Amino acid sequence: MKKILLFNPPSGSVKFSRDYFCSKALKGGYVEHSIDLLILSGILYPSFDIAVLDATVDNLNENKCMKIISQHAPDIIIFITGYASFYKDFPLLKKIKHNNPEIIFIGIGNIFLEIPLNNQNKWLDAILFDFTTDDIVHYINNNLSSVKNMIYRQEERIIDTRSGKYNNQEFEIPIPRHELFLSKRYDFPFAKYLPFTTILTDYGCPFSCSFCIYSTLGIKYRKLDNVLKELEYINNLGIKELFIKDQTFGWDRDRVIKLCSKMIEQKWNFSWTAFTKVDLIDNEVLSIMKNAGCHTLIMGVESANEEILEKYKKYLKKEQVFRAFKLCKSFGIETVGTFIIGFPGEVKKSIINTINFATELNCDFASFNCFTPRLSIAPSSRGKEINDYLDKPQIDQSGIVSVSGNGVLTGKKISKLLKYAIIHFYLRPKYLLHQLTKIKSPQKLRRFIKIGANLIIDYFIRKNKKRE
Repeated sequence: MKKILLFNPPSGSVKFSRDYFCSKALKGGYVEHSIDLLILSGILYPSFDIAVLDATVDNLNENKCMKIISQHAPDIIIFITGYASFYKDFPLLKKIKHNNPEIIFIGIGNIFLEIPLNNQNKWLDAILFDFTTDDIVHYINNNLSSVKNMIYRQEERIIDTRSGKYNNQEFEIPIPRHELFLSKRYDFPFAKYLPFTTILTDYGCPFSCSFCIYSTLGIKYRKLDNVLKELEYINNLGIKELFIKDQTFGWDRDRVIKLCSKMIEQKWNFSWTAFTKVDLIDNEVLSIMKNAGCHTLIMGVESANEEILEKYKKYLKKEQVFRAFKLCKSFGIETVGTFIIGFPGEVKKSIINTINFATELNCDFASFNCFTPRLSIAPSSRGKEINDYLDKPQIDQSGIVSVSGNGVLTGKKISKLLKYAIIHFYLRPKYLLHQLTKIKSPQKLRRFIKIGANLIIDYFIRKNKKRE
């Protein structure tokens, strides 16, 4: 039986997230599961001997990783990387390949949407694009005629089997091996209990926001029975906290109602967080989500400037946003608003309006981010403003600092406005008092302290440090 190592490389003092076509320097040091590797653990089992080496969550350095890999002696290493970290990851991976030339290296990550397999990376044998398919199994078993979402070397040729966007297809996956990812070092700012785990009930996104990679993937969704079997498996492991990583949970209203109804019927008593869109929720949907265990919803507000939203195909009106946040509060569901400042051409007044809008919404938490281009979006879809960023190396998608100016404001000015946003939102006496009154358990106290400390580290300390 072939031995396969699922590998998340080390990070150093600044931890990286490499996950689902996104890579960034982590905010607050929280390390979530790489959903790519988690799902692959189920697809590859039981046909192969699977091991996981997450050097980021375990704080392992390069030498320790090389020692573990040498001792484990895998036949194949499937690793994840990205724009934010490839400049650190590639030298280590090449070194491992040099010391173990017999190991097959298969890469996943947004960097490969721009940097294909070529003669400059001869140490790399193949690239996997969709981690929810069985293409990886066909490739390993040399059933190459069935491989549809990979690029791989075949003697001196490079074979590209990528297909187009998904169009509302149904699919299923083998149950991921969640037990391999139960370290309490995995953490999430909105998790009420540890350990937690991550699930995906669909892939891609049905919406068209042009600053986001997920709209370029199309959308496909898992069969409900397939999702329910995974949830039952998770429940049997004793895990009670979930992060549902669908990019827009609830885009199919009937499907989310059926799923939540089944979760209630089974009495699993999960506690969970999800991303959703403000114009998708109403009383019925929120009621059933709450009863199924939802305690936090993350919603992309992005900007108070409706012209900017329309330009980037995020078609929302302020009244829809106010309504959604107010509805969530009426059901006791905490809200996280995500905001982007420094869009190409955006002026200071527009940014200040967005910051004020965040406080007016009265959301429980706000995530402010400097505009960062998703470079893996097709060049023809980006527009000139986004393409102007492409000469910047090691693009970090965390949004903690501005990559560069936006044509109107300097990068330094945008970063200062980001700092102002954090202070203006989180240091309001009314906000602090409200948060303190909600602390009624050791877990909530831990959460409050950790979020506060990490905000200081991220935005007032770490952003001024140079990356290793």
